[in-house]
Amino acid sequence: MKTDDFVYLHIEASDEAGHEGDIDLKLLTIENLDKRAVGPIYEAVKDWEEPVAIAVLPDHPTPCELRTHTSDPIPFLIWYPGIKPDEVQTYDEEAASNGDCGLLKEDEFINLFMNCGATE
Repeated sequence: MKTDDFVYLHIEASDEAGHEGDIDLKLLTIENLDKRAVGPIYEAVKDWEEPVAIAVLPDHPTPCELRTHTSDPIPFLIWYPGIKPDEVQTYDEEAASNGDCGLLKEDEFINLFMNCGATE
């Protein structure tokens, strides 16, 4: 991660659990993603001197009850050193839509993410 300007990690486990309609497995895959990828990456970069930002989000919803992709809005998390958190306390669609960013459209997410900390 120190040698590239942008690192993209795509993990399909929760998407596959959604296709299977297995809510327990989907929850487990999300917990494992946090424990095995997001947490360790955060711990590795949180004290770096050079600029770093982390985004966590699915590429699309795959609700277990429908077992297919939908075009509904998705929750996302953005972290970078010094960011001030909003009031959202859970990572889900409803809570995220009530966060400071609200519902983003078109290229608003990538523009927000790629400019993380630019005004700080």
